[in-house]
Amino acid sequence: MNTRTRTFTVYAGFTTKPEILYPNLTVEANILVARKKDALVIPAGYLLSEGKVLTAANETTAVTTGIMNAEWVEITGGIKPGQEIYSPLK
Repeated sequence: MNTRTRTFTVYAGFTTKPEILYPNLTVEANILVARKKDALVIPAGYLLSEGKVLTAANETTAVTTGIMNAEWVEITGGIKPGQEIYSPLK
């Protein structure tokens, strides 16, 4: 992993060669590192930088996080399933 950019270089091959390959193509992929059944997840944009979420108009609650990617964050403590949280976006 490149620690500065948090990216990986992965080498892959085609099982069936495409008809046309264009130069300078890139790909984005998610690498599955773990799988949990019934995990509590929230959209990543709902997590504030202090490790908190909005649970009311001006109220924040600290949460503990688990596995995360650019879209989703696993919540391992601090809020319960079904509890309302609010988007910090205005």
